[in-house]
Amino acid sequence: LEDGGSLHEIISNDPHDVAIRPLIDKHNKETMEKLVQQLDAREHRVIIAMYWEGMPLRSISVELGISHTHVANAHRSALKRLRVLAKSCI
Repeated sequence: LEDGGSLHEIISNDPHDVAIRPLIDKHNKETMEKLVQQLDAREHRVIIAMYWEGMPLRSISVELGISHTHVANAHRSALKRLRVLAKSCI
């Protein structure tokens, strides 16, 4: 992945984003990266943009040409899928 840091590192250092913290506590960096690769294209881009690149939701919506609400929904959906995928790795 990109040099901006892994999802594990970024979320581990962000006390405000607890939505995915249970995944971080149970899975290492390589596992998280493999899980993110399994997301669909839009969910993958949202997670990469938010956690690797540190982009705000509004900037992601402009980049993808979709509404702020659609980005938020893709983010929520991606986190839900990551939880399901993580459970299959346990």
